[in-house]
Amino acid sequence: MDPFLSRNGIKSFTLDVWRGQVYKLPSCLLSCVDLNYLELYRCNFSPPPSFKGFSKLTVMDIQGVNFTEYGLRTLMSQCPSLRKLVVMNIEGYTRVKLCARELENLSIEGKFEDLHFKSTPLLAVVSIKLLNIVRDQPVTSETSCRIVKVLGHLPSIERLELLEHTLQNLAVDDVPVCLPVICPVKHLTVDINFEDMQQMLAAFCIFRSSLVLQKLYIKAISVENKSAASADGFWEGSGEDFSCTFGHLQVVEVTGFTGIASEVKLVGFVLANAPVLERLQLKFKENVGNTVDIFRELIRFRRISPKAEIVVPA
Repeated sequence: MDPFLSRNGIKSFTLDVWRGQVYKLPSCLLSCVDLNYLELYRCNFSPPPSFKGFSKLTVMDIQGVNFTEYGLRTLMSQCPSLRKLVVMNIEGYTRVKLCARELENLSIEGKFEDLHFKSTPLLAVVSIKLLNIVRDQPVTSETSCRIVKVLGHLPSIERLELLEHTLQNLAVDDVPVCLPVICPVKHLTVDINFEDMQQMLAAFCIFRSSLVLQKLYIKAISVENKSAASADGFWEGSGEDFSCTFGHLQVVEVTGFTGIASEVKLVGFVLANAPVLERLQLKFKENVGNTVDIFRELIRFRRISPKAEIVVPA
């Protein structure tokens, strides 16, 4: 491979190793200054201190890669032309601090100790799927609550997915009532444990900050947490700090709906605060036996939108 990589002008490189020993990335790849497309699967990335990133790289897909601290930090902050980034199941150093001023599309999945989107002004599409739960945040001079570190500075975001344990990880600190800047997301997908008060707080923070939200997709995860404060009455809050208007929200879909109090009250909250809502669809979780009674309760809620309908597929 070294003679091939030693040629000048290589613009695209894919290393696809799914079986056998993890491959050690050849050092000559780091000198491919014209590289604009990079895919790495199951390899070790441990560049020397002289490596300063790929200045022309626009697309990077890294999966199952074992990183040193310097290697990951350099790729996350020294690829100034990067527009699309996929990071999945990396190992070694897993604290991602992203500085990519041209980045537009990001997908992250796996177990990470920390995430921080520091400078991503053009980031429009984001999918985060955290598979672990990190309760202790690393202490740094820049430490703020996690939800702000990840979502607090995304001025161009339009589509956002927060899957699996992501919301739980964002909700471990003192969650603010709203983000420091308006979140211009239009399509939001989020997995929520409706029995966890902290996740309710985090969800409300995002909702309240998303003034132009048009479509909301929720997956209800009802996992009992005996140490968590009850969330049953959360969506019945009142006062200025609990005000929230979904002024542009048209479509809401909730899957895994079981009819517990916090889920039902969220439906009522949306119906009472979404003046242009057209469709609220609920897909019950399997083996929920009292669906008729739950539906009767739902249709009694006040609807601020004259067009709003509640749909429950058979």
